[in-house]
Amino acid sequence: MLAYLIIIHPLESKHENIKNSAGELALIGICSSAMFLVNDNDENAESKRIKIGWVIVCLSGLILLWHTLQLLKEAAVSIYKLLKSGTKIILNHLKSPKAKEATNQSKYLDSAEKLETN
Repeated sequence: MLAYLIIIHPLESKHENIKNSAGELALIGICSSAMFLVNDNDENAESKRIKIGWVIVCLSGLILLWHTLQLLKEAAVSIYKLLKSGTKIILNHLKSPKAKEATNQSKYLDSAEKLETN
């Protein structure tokens, strides 16, 4: 999956590809650590197994934190865009009636001029 993300770039932007590649790298680390535990025998010290377990826990936490931060960033950008577009609507609504009328008339004149040129 990681090679697919790096070579083919299936997502819209380079940022999206990097974001997902980082998560894939952490998953590779988790799988590698789990392989060490599966192939573990009784000769290895208990402290080594505990350290490998903590590596798995830390990488899992890293993935969770990474995706949470990305989700919060995307939510903040969406809220900003919504507020920005909402502010324009409110400002247009709060314009004086004369300004609205002038705007509507200019739109009407522009569309009439386009029709005449066609």
